[in-house]
Amino acid sequence: MSEKSYDVQPEPNEQEFYPTNLSAPFLQEFINHFKPSTDVIYYPGSSNDVSVAHFFSNARVIHVDTDPNGLLPLEQKGFETHVASVDAFRPDAPLDIVVLSNAAFNEQRAVLQLKVGGYVLANNYQWNARNIASNPDFECVGIVTGNSNEKMNADIHLFFENAPAISAAFLSDDKSNTQFKSEISGDSLFIFTRIQNTNPTEEEMAVEDRQAQEELEEGTVQMEKEGEILRANIVNKLGKDPNSLSIDDLLSFDD
Repeated sequence: MSEKSYDVQPEPNEQEFYPTNLSAPFLQEFINHFKPSTDVIYYPGSSNDVSVAHFFSNARVIHVDTDPNGLLPLEQKGFETHVASVDAFRPDAPLDIVVLSNAAFNEQRAVLQLKVGGYVLANNYQWNARNIASNPDFECVGIVTGNSNEKMNADIHLFFENAPAISAAFLSDDKSNTQFKSEISGDSLFIFTRIQNTNPTEEEMAVEDRQAQEELEEGTVQMEKEGEILRANIVNKLGKDPNSLSIDDLLSFDD
């Protein structure tokens, strides 16, 4: 693969957003150390964040979000955008990098098409990094932390050799394990690589989705039946319409 250059882009305007943990110094350290393939990068939940598309200007960056207004600044600049949920959207190519920045969705869905040897960049918003770390398909290979911004003013700390131990300590539920926690900030970017792929096939996922939907529908039907039985018992015992019951009525009712 030919060498690619990554230039710091102009300062953002008011419609653009650059999260601290995806600023140029953080991403540059990732590139310098791992030299990953950057042909296809997937950024679900990107909203109006242009940092990845600006930094990886020679790559295909796929932005996906459920909010069309959030994607509008990217679309206006000609970046690839898709209005969709992570569950519904399927990238049309194998992925080299998946970016999970403040991801408010099932991150395991987002990494389904990541190549073996590909990378996930994740912070720990809603436990995204912890959940990826618990997936046996992935290994934490680095952590970038510190203070940084798009102007390349940075106080960057890198952890590579001790990354598994550090990530395990920071992401652990064991609050007594504090060996490395003081070294990791809320803006820390956890770097994972896919070491194997044990993902279910599309057919297997479709079966699981159907089973989950059937269970949900069965549960809804059962709840409705139980509700009707409860209503009938209330009418029989109290002689009142269930919709007109007072708190005292409910406290006195024993089904």
